[in-house]
Parts: sequence; C-alpha cells; structure tokens
Amino acid sequence: MIQQNKAIKLLILIFILSFAPIVASAAPFAYITNFGSNNVSVIDTSTNTVTATVTVGTNPFGIFISPGGASETTPPVPTSLQNSTGNDWVNYTWIEGTGIVTDGYNVTMNNDWYNTTETFLNSTVGAGNWSNIAVWAWNATGDGNMSTTSVSDNVQASTAPTDTTPTVPTDLLNTTGNDWVNFTWIEGTGIVTDGYNVTMNDAWYNTTDAFLNSNVGAGNWSKITVWAWNATGDGNMSATNVSDNVQATAAPTDTIPPVPTDLHNSTGNDWVNYTWMAGSGVETDGYNVTMNDTWYNTTNTFLNSTVGAGNWSNITVWAWNATGDGNMSVANVSDTVQAQAAPTDTTPPVPTSLQSTTGNYWVNYTWTAGTGIVTDSYNVSMNDTWANTTNTYLNVSVGPSGWANISVWAWNATGDGNMSAANVSDNVQAPAIILHHINVTLDSWTMNINESKNFNATGFDYINDQIDPLNITFAWYTTPSGVGTLNATTGSVVNFTALNAGRTEIYAINGSVSSNVTYKVWITVNAPTETGDVANGTGNATSGNSTAIVNLNNESVNGTITIKELGHPLNETEDIGNRTGLGTDSEPIKGVNVTVNESIVAALNDPGGYVHIGIIYNQSQIDDLGIDEDTLFIYKFVNGTGWVKLLQGNPSYCIANGRDIDENYIWVNVTNASTFLLAGTPTVAPTPTPAPTRDRSSGGSSSSGGGASGELYENIACSETDRQYVNQNSDISYSFDLDSNIVQ
Repeated sequence: MIQQNKAIKLLILIFILSFAPIVASAAPFAYITNFGSNNVSVIDTSTNTVTATVTVGTNPFGIFISPGGASETTPPVPTSLQNSTGNDWVNYTWIEGTGIVTDGYNVTMNNDWYNTTETFLNSTVGAGNWSNIAVWAWNATGDGNMSTTSVSDNVQASTAPTDTTPTVPTDLLNTTGNDWVNFTWIEGTGIVTDGYNVTMNDAWYNTTDAFLNSNVGAGNWSKITVWAWNATGDGNMSATNVSDNVQATAAPTDTIPPVPTDLHNSTGNDWVNYTWMAGSGVETDGYNVTMNDTWYNTTNTFLNSTVGAGNWSNITVWAWNATGDGNMSVANVSDTVQAQAAPTDTTPPVPTSLQSTTGNYWVNYTWTAGTGIVTDSYNVSMNDTWANTTNTYLNVSVGPSGWANISVWAWNATGDGNMSAANVSDNVQAPAIILHHINVTLDSWTMNINESKNFNATGFDYINDQIDPLNITFAWYTTPSGVGTLNATTGSVVNFTALNAGRTEIYAINGSVSSNVTYKVWITVNAPTETGDVANGTGNATSGNSTAIVNLNNESVNGTITIKELGHPLNETEDIGNRTGLGTDSEPIKGVNVTVNESIVAALNDPGGYVHIGIIYNQSQIDDLGIDEDTLFIYKFVNGTGWVKLLQGNPSYCIANGRDIDENYIWVNVTNASTFLLAGTPTVAPTPTPAPTRDRSSGGSSSSGGGASGELYENIACSETDRQYVNQNSDISYSFDLDSNIVQ
C-alpha cells in the first residue's frame, strides 16, 4: 500500500549517446527530462556533473534520440512575429525558430492560405480593417512537415486620415549639362505623398521625386512647377507648389575629346583583351577602334577572341564625342600584341578530394579540381550511367541500403577536348530503413470484462512508407496495469483480455520509437449492468468489483436497484469529459452508475435511509498512477455543477464515507443515486513507461500486462514528483539526489 508521506524511490535507466565514432575521447552523456521545470538536463557521466540545461516545451515526458543525425523533420515554431501598419496595409515579419531546418512558411491571412518567406504584406486590408495572420513553419523533407503550432496576430490597419491633402514638396534642386536639366526634390512632412504632378514648360507630367528634361537644348530655359499628390479616395494635390526656372549649359565651343590613355592588354591561348581609360577634358561618349584594320564602336574594353594561338593582334583606339555631328580625338593610342601559343598538353589533372555524405535514401558526392591544366567540367559514371556535371553530383535515387558507385574524370574543352588520364571513384551504401513512427489499430476501444480484442502495430519510415512486417518486431505494454492482460508482449499483433473495470493505454515499442508518441490508443473496460431486488427496505446489486446496497427504515418498501461499473466515468455523464470539481491533479480510476426505482427514491427522503456504494480498486492501477491511497475519494456527478467530493455531512446527502486500504475498498452512504467516480491524487512519481532499447531487430521482454519484467524502479531519492525517465541504450543506472551530485 502507498501511505501518505512515504519515501518514494525510483531507479531510472538512462540512455547514453556515445559520440566515439566522431571524437574518440568524447565522454557519454545522459539526458534527463524535468517535467515540472520544462527543461532537459545534459549530464557528463565522466564527471557526474550537469553541463547544460535546455529549455523545451511544456511538461517534457520523454526523450527521442536519433542515431546519426537529423531524424525528425518537424520544424520549430516561428518566433518574433511583429507588424507595422499604414492607412490601408499591414506588414508582418518573423524569424525562424531554432532546431530543425525551416524551408518556408504556410500563412493564413483572414482564412486564406499562402506560401511565403519570412515577411508578408497584406496590402488590401483597407483603412481601419483587421488583418488576422497565423504562421506555420514548413520543412520540405520527404512529404514535408509543418510545425506543431503557429504564431498568430490580429492587427487593425490605421484608420483613413480625415485630411488627405499632401504637404508641399521641399528642397527643389537642379543640375545642368550641355543640353539638359535634371530636377530633384523631397517629400514634405505630414500627409502621405503618393506621387507628383509636374509642369515642364507648361506641359503636364506625372512623376516621382526626380525629373529630367533631356531635350531643353544647350543654353535654353527649363521652367518646372511641382505639386504633391495623395491618391486616397478621389485624390488630392497639395495646396501650393514649388517651382524653378533654370538655363541649360551653353553648347561648348570645343567638342574634340582627348586622346585615350593607359592602354593595357592581357593574353591567353588564342585571345587578347584590351582596356584603356578616357583622357581628361572634353567628354568622351565612346570609342572608335580598328582591330587588324577592321573598325568597331566600343566602350573602354575590347576582347579579340578570334586572334588564334600565337597570332598577332593590332589595335588603334580613338575617343569619340557625340555633340552635334560628332568629333574624334585628334590622335589615338595603339598596340600590337601576340597571343599565347597553343599549349602542348590539354589533358586536365585528375579530380581530388572526393567525399560523400549520406541520408535516409541518398548519397551526395563533392570533389575539387586538380591543379594544372584548366578543368572545364566533369564526366561522371554513376552505377554505370554517364552524366556531365560540375564539381558536385547528387544521387537521390539510390534507395535504402542501396549502393552508389561513382567514378569522376576531369574534362578540358580545348580543341576536340580531353579527359583526365585517370579518375577518382567511390562506392558508398546509403543507410538502411529507419523506423520513424508506429501506428496501432484498433483505435481507442470500449469493451466489457472478459472480452478480448486484437491490436495491430505497423511501422513507417520517414517518408511514411510502411515497413515490411517481416523486418520489424514490437514490444507491447499497457499503462496502468491491472485493467487487462496481453497474450504476448512481442509481434505485430497482440490480444488484450479485459479483467477489471478501468482505463489503460496500450502501445507498441521498437527500439527508441513508441506508438504513443504518434497517437495514444486507450482501452476502456466496463462491467455488465446488474439489477438486484429490494424487499422489505433492503437489497443490493454488484457489477464487477463495485456494490450498491439499499438500506431503508421503511421496511414496507420494495423495488429494484441497478448498478454498472464504469471504466471511464467522465464519458458517461450528460456533460461528456467534464472534469469540473476534480481539479487538475486528480486522476480518475473508475466509477459506477447507480439507479433505483421511484418507490425507493421517495423512501430515501425519509430519515435513516441510504444507499451504500462500495468500490474495490486494483492495487496495480493505483501504484502505476502513483496515487496515495489516503487521497482516494468518491465523487458524485451533479448536472450543471460537475463532480462533488463526498464527505460525511458535506454535501448534506452524504451520510457517511470511509476507506479500508487493507481491502482496497472505498465507500459512501448517500440518499440519492447518480453516477459516481473514484479518483485520487498522484503524490509520487508514477511508474514510468518501460524504457525501450535501441535494438531495432527485436521487441521487449516477455512479460504481460503493464510492462517489461525485471525493470525495477527503486533506490532513487527524488525531490520532484514528476515522471523522471529517458530512453536508454546501455545498462548504466544512476541514483539521483537533487541536493548533491549524481552517483553511478
């Protein structure tokens, strides 16, 4: 029996994840979930000290450790959702959460879905209207996964301004050239300016904050007037304008450009490239070039790509000014250069540094070019299929456990082309199938005592493909125990036989993967409905392990009493699932529904009459749920109120109550019938879910009922009363005393 203030000790088996294949001297680590503190402690077992504390979600219950890296594809929830608003728009920004890679975002905007990056502009919300956004992160691995939750915001755009007349533009400035004038200005402060209306020498234009009059002509005048424009409603111009009247620069008297300077060249096997600079003085608009007596118009560079290996390239360059009819510089710069001779060897070097990385079903290769003759590309054979590629090659079709056999030759395209004399090669196997999740069917099920049902477990990989049942086995468990038995604890199919009224979770485990992480399957067991006769003011009925006894002072009353023992009484009331009155800590165990006929209902109003309701509980259920028997009470469901704890005299229809923990018996005497529930408060850490091993080829132990045999949970002093367990892959155990260090 569990007594109040008992010292509860648990033995926790810790999974140790060793990084020896990466760093030979790296110490193993233990990972401890702290249910009440919402974090995970990382423990260096070589020094028995806590090296880090990682904040996680609410009430962490267990740890999944992936072998070899990224095995989970659910991205983290986005963070730092912020907004900015205008008259008729709302703009949102956010940042990626830490952890699994986020490839994009799924966004609902006022119930419409969009795919986007880390910003979203709602430009059609309208002044004063509301913009409701929810943002999920998206990871594209396999079929893709969204984050488990979203960030959201509901924002009202700024209301429409009452005054839509924009302010007058300011800082009107100009620059001038031989035959042009350019004007710039800036927006005034206040009402938003959406654009500008401009008159240029009495002609109207719509523009932004700059205006170029390119055809004013040398020495002529350019007269500008600028009004601001706001597009709200029918639109409004500023009350006044800014204006200017500017004369373009007069035509220059000399339009002959200076001779170009700094003529340089660079050469290759069959080409020559030239560069030069403009001389100082009159503007140079372009260049006239002769290349081996052929004329070209160009800028300040010229590539002769057809000179041929070892041939000569003769260039002459004049500057050109386009004013009026145009003028060339009075002189030129020139150069005669010989291209480099053809190389005697065009065989590229063998590629180097061929490396590979692998994933669930793929192998990716990278390499680098060898030094020496230029490598233009690569010829690759992948499993005897040829491809042309650059310096990386990804084989995505190798499949689980498949081999990727690659050979890489360098290629030089000079002349007819040449491959490297040899190649680099590699033969790599992709990882085997990795179990990602387990589904159990049937779904949650309700049955009667002594009935049996088969449940089936199916394993799936990371792209949700079913794994061949011949390649996987499972270990089966129920928690809490005592509700029923399993005919076997391994295999893909197991039979559950109901023994006692109650509610238990059934789940299958393979290695570090448990079906209850994906979806919880609950079995509810009820006892048959039983009716007993009441004669001379007394009578009883028993269903399962619960009994109802009528005891009336009026011995002339006859009738019937009916009782049904319930495995999940929360779902047997008019308000299904209502926990009001139980509190968040109370754990329902089972209950009864009791009814009597009208003659007994009337007699129960007489003094001294009552119905005795007694519920016998299963000790293993109490132990697995961590409930102190001194907290066990019977509750009565009152429609519109919820669950009412029954204590002698409180409420008034409870005549007496009591418990006999030696006989596992809780009882009350009441003056009316209803639905009743037995519940208690967990005051110690419940027996943890059996910790799965990392062996993917076999299931758990051969025990039945609530868990694997041989797993003891004792010899641990623990200040917290939450579940304290993690997955394991070794037989190392630790004793925890939160006031001192961990002792192995």
